[in-house]
Amino acid sequence: MRLTRGHMASTFIETVNINLEDFSETFLTCATCLCTYDQEQKKAKLLSCSHTVCLECLLHMEQLPQVIETGVVRCPLCREMITIPSGGSNAFPSSFLINQLLDLMQKQRKDVVPNCSVHQQEQLLYCEA
Repeated sequence: MRLTRGHMASTFIETVNINLEDFSETFLTCATCLCTYDQEQKKAKLLSCSHTVCLECLLHMEQLPQVIETGVVRCPLCREMITIPSGGSNAFPSSFLINQLLDLMQKQRKDVVPNCSVHQQEQLLYCEA
C-alpha cells in the first residue's frame, strides 16, 4: 500500500487461470455447427441481435426456402428475426471481438509451440524422441 497526496492507494493485481480449451469452446465456437471460428468459411459474422454465427452456417440458412422467400433468418440463439443484407450473408459485419480473440489465441499458441532449431519457420508439433 502506498500513500498518494494524503489518500491511501493500493495496487491490486489478480491472476486468473483460464483453461484455453474451455475458453475456445465457450467464446470461439459457432453455437450452430460447434466448429471453431476462423478467417475463411467459419468466419465469425455479427448479427443485429449481437450474437455471432459462422459464415458457413449463415450461407446454409440463406438457402432455406422460407429464407429465400422472405429474406429473413432467425438467429439460432435468440430466435430474433434478422434481415439478410442485400449483399447476402457475406455482407454481415465480421465480429471484431471474435477476431481479436482469435488473434490472441494464435499468438498464445505461437508462444507455447516451439520452432524447429534448424527450420525456424516450422513449429514442432510432435515428439522427436
